[in-house]
Amino acid sequence: AAASSSAPARRGPSGQRLKGPEQRTQAVEVPPAASANALVTPAIEVENVRKVYDAIAEHWNHTRYKAWPRVEEFISRLPPGSLVADLGCGNGKNVPAVHAARGFCIPSDASEPLARIAMEASGASALVADCLHAPLRGGAFDAALSIAVL
Repeated sequence: AAASSSAPARRGPSGQRLKGPEQRTQAVEVPPAASANALVTPAIEVENVRKVYDAIAEHWNHTRYKAWPRVEEFISRLPPGSLVADLGCGNGKNVPAVHAARGFCIPSDASEPLARIAMEASGASALVADCLHAPLRGGAFDAALSIAVL
């Protein structure tokens, strides 16, 4: 019998087995900021992050389908009626856990296609906003989520 050579299974942050090919990163040269205004999104982020998420939103939606276990545990411990901001919500995978905990969720994402998917999947109104300066009043929320965003 032939010996099989298999690499150890790759694991994600929550211990789940990762599927598919390993992703490779490529260094990019970061140009100086075009504006001193912190509310202006740098061009390098627009080009290399936002446009990418807009382009892959439908595919990405099918690879992220539920809250990570520790995030779900955190949400489940919130008191009923909690108001939760999900900043960088992606496809809204955390919204069902908030609803299951009898809370209310305001999902937002910088990617319009992902915010639309979150809204359609959960029935919650979603915002298209940069999580670093979201149009949400401070002190109004019982919890804020920002999972794998920055």
